[in-house]
Amino acid sequence: MFNKLKFFSSFILLFFCCRSYAQEKVNVDMYVYHLQPPYALNTATKTGMFFDFADYINSKTERYHFTIVYVPRKRIGSMLKDGKLNGVLLGVNPLWFNDINETKFLWTGSFSEDQDEVVSSVDNSIEYTGADSLSGKVMAGVRGFYYLVSVKKLTKVVLFVMIRLERMKCCK
Repeated sequence: MFNKLKFFSSFILLFFCCRSYAQEKVNVDMYVYHLQPPYALNTATKTGMFFDFADYINSKTERYHFTIVYVPRKRIGSMLKDGKLNGVLLGVNPLWFNDINETKFLWTGSFSEDQDEVVSSVDNSIEYTGADSLSGKVMAGVRGFYYLVSVKKLTKVVLFVMIRLERMKCCK
């Protein structure tokens, strides 16, 4: 994990070091469109993985200042289409931008990896072996998220808004 983070941050620093020779710090926007845990825990206090990552890179350069900037996903798409995205886009996958071969945009190695999980009741467990194992099932997900499961195979899709982790009341 640390080696990937080190590689990714080194790549960003090298990329931007070649672009400017100014003495004062140059601001570089780091665009994100995921504002939920663990990526963004609290935007007012600037806590979460994205903010931590920007702080880490800022601690390694005297020439640039990286700032997290939230932009809705649709606007990111428009900015890319119009060639107006001037900065770095964090927390994305080439698959989501129809660039699986990584030829449309400049991609780095990943700095983290995650995956979707199927969680089911012990009394009514699901043995997930692929999208077909969800046929006839009910799925709950976060509104606005996309899942690589054919909705046609599901009986019902229930969408809800994610509750912020700090507001959740859990068992002690």
